[in-house]
Amino acid sequence: MSKTEVIVLGFGGNAIDFFDTIASSFKIIGFVDDDEEKHHLSYNGIKVYPRTFLESHPDSKIISLIGSEKTIHFRNKIIEDFKIPLDRFATAVHPKAIVSADASIGKDVVIMPGVVITSNAVIGNHIFILANSVIHHDVTVEDYTLIGSNVTIAGKVSIGKNCYIGSCSSFKNDIQIGDNTIIGMAANVLKSVESNSKMIGNPAKGI
Repeated sequence: MSKTEVIVLGFGGNAIDFFDTIASSFKIIGFVDDDEEKHHLSYNGIKVYPRTFLESHPDSKIISLIGSEKTIHFRNKIIEDFKIPLDRFATAVHPKAIVSADASIGKDVVIMPGVVITSNAVIGNHIFILANSVIHHDVTVEDYTLIGSNVTIAGKVSIGKNCYIGSCSSFKNDIQIGDNTIIGMAANVLKSVESNSKMIGNPAKGI
């Protein structure tokens, strides 16, 4: 059975990191990037194109890999600027990830190998989750949030929109993380965090 064609938005480190995860479920036919200097590049024989490539392949699904800790607060605006209907976005889950049948996974979500998502977790839209992170029961992760590798989120944690969760960070159960928050690498978050915060350390403190 042939794979569904998909176009990847953004060509950078994320495109390489997530390539195998997406390719496990889809046929990647091109990368789209607004940087003209990248339009002569390719990866694994797949070329980088301008936005017009989206118009010439209207039936292809889309996955966005735009975003980092530097762009997290306006990542949503970058993706929204493409004016792509939500239903056109695809979700890619690596075969070596474990996702509970009772979890809810949104559109434009990419989940790398080793990730575990347990019962009743709710993962919003436009999210990617790096390798070996564990999201426990009844966790909510809202739209446009990025989760690094080896993150542990205990039960009933709520993470808001446009957050950046640094690799190797951990979260105590039953706490809330406000929108637009950046959690530093290896931070140990033991209390709820207000929106627009930056947290580092063990225990995590605002900076």
